[in-house]
Amino acid sequence: MKKLTLTLLAIACVACSARITSATSSVVYQKVVVYSTPVHVVYADLNDKDVKVTVAISKRGRGSSEPASSIVSRTRPTAAITGTFFDTRTLIPTGDIQICGTRVHSGCVGSALCITKDNQAKVIPCKQRSEYKNAPYETVLQAGPTLVMDGRISMNPRAEGFKDPRLFAATKKTAVGVTATNKIVLVSVNTPVSMRKLAKIVQRLGCTQAILLDGGTSTAMYAGGRFVSRPGRRLTNLLLVYQTAESYRLASAQLAPTLLSRASNATEPVALAKLPNLTPWHGQLVEVKADTGTLPSLAEEYPVSTDLGMPESNAYRIEPAADYRSKEMPADAR
Repeated sequence: MKKLTLTLLAIACVACSARITSATSSVVYQKVVVYSTPVHVVYADLNDKDVKVTVAISKRGRGSSEPASSIVSRTRPTAAITGTFFDTRTLIPTGDIQICGTRVHSGCVGSALCITKDNQAKVIPCKQRSEYKNAPYETVLQAGPTLVMDGRISMNPRAEGFKDPRLFAATKKTAVGVTATNKIVLVSVNTPVSMRKLAKIVQRLGCTQAILLDGGTSTAMYAGGRFVSRPGRRLTNLLLVYQTAESYRLASAQLAPTLLSRASNATEPVALAKLPNLTPWHGQLVEVKADTGTLPSLAEEYPVSTDLGMPESNAYRIEPAADYRSKEMPADAR
């Protein structure tokens, strides 16, 4: 009996250690419930200079598309999400795209996620577009309208050039945000939500700045080695997260093959197959409930709990979503 007890204790210690290791990861995936809505979230801590966030376009370049699974297989990111909008007839993206410091596409509408070479991230509004056009940003993704700015919900899609009524409808949606502590937040919702509700969700998840990404049939998120949101059509671009600078370097020639491969000194694509699995994921499902105030990023306060019972504060509490566990996840396809 004593031997059995010691064995069980050892197993418990190993399991606890594994979860603590996940907690120290700079890229964390969580499935949460916010405002009664199931949400897939990836946090990427850009204070870790090894973490890189970039964009990949389809293999044949502008005016072409590719299955999201193919883009992921080719570029091998730690996580990925739908990128900017595109014309479904011409397959031309609507916003600017800059990869590895090189402008690969010039668009015309939307606010932009901009990241410097030393990992400082910010959202630059559409009306200040000249700011990133004249600055040496490593990554630029001009996508949908602003959802959150300076910690407040701030939406004026028509002023940013968006007039398609489908944008305002309740559909599956994706977004990307930046926290006050320089973390990138990828958000995917597989159930129909309005743009305003998505803005409230990303604000509650700790984003002080956030923009809408493409959604509906284009909704995609890759995390933990699988698609937790699977698109219903081929895409033209994805926003990618790499946990190490080395994996980013190895993949760089595949981010825009027709435009960057000759200029890049990256290893040949065959080397990508040798990359280790750099994805220490945690599949905990939690429900976010706020009493007052604004909820900071889950990954900032509690990157990964070693226990489903999380501490409470006067402002908010995070509880296991036991009622949601018994429900079947909504279908990926719209």
